[in-house]
Amino acid sequence: MNETFNKTFEEVLSHSRNKKLMKSLLRNITLSDYDISEQEILIKVYKDFNVKGCGKLSKYDIFAALCRRYNIFMTKVYIVGNGPKRAIKLLKMKTNSHNINGIKLRYVEIDELIKELDKRINEKNRIYKNFDGDQLESFICNWQKNVLFDSVIEYYQKRATN
Repeated sequence: MNETFNKTFEEVLSHSRNKKLMKSLLRNITLSDYDISEQEILIKVYKDFNVKGCGKLSKYDIFAALCRRYNIFMTKVYIVGNGPKRAIKLLKMKTNSHNINGIKLRYVEIDELIKELDKRINEKNRIYKNFDGDQLESFICNWQKNVLFDSVIEYYQKRATN
């Protein structure tokens, strides 16, 4: 695997539980086959990586990596992993369902998510205004960790003063 290839799939490998399987699957990718539209990449990844041990989150990571590689602005915030699911719950948002060629994914619209984040994040920290769907997915995954951490700290601080 060359440097461009490694850089493209760095996050995919870091998230994967079965790195040996993932490396073997990624080795078979011809990057130029994925120089297509966002929706076509999604369909192709889900078809090409429909193997045991490569779950929805891994497929999403591959899809997102390929979109980044080809500078494709992801138009939806897909809610695949537990972090984004918790974030959406904390934001009290409802997800929509995207069904393409039998691939069913939950998502929220970018503008709706930004509106909800704006209600909870002070103005100087609103770095997410021009993020695409994948950047927002990463942002809310990290955001929810901080919200949960802050609430745990607050809980113990209250207990200590009582």
